[in-house]
Amino acid sequence: MFGEWYEVWIDDSAPYLLVVTPDANDLSRILVLDPAEKYATVHHDNDYEAVKLWLLEDEYYMVRGRVLVGEI
Repeated sequence: MFGEWYEVWIDDSAPYLLVVTPDANDLSRILVLDPAEKYATVHHDNDYEAVKLWLLEDEYYMVRGRVLVGEI
């Protein structure tokens, strides 16, 4: 499910969070996953900056940066 890293993005007005990570099966693809929906993919793109803009348009912001898988 998760690639080499992941980021947690939050909309604190809801509060609502999403997870951003490379696709473990295709590292050129960036996924936006919804933990509330059993980590269903709610958005994806081949460009990280496009994913970031998509999140920022909906007023999400990144929480504490990127976490490496296995780090916690």
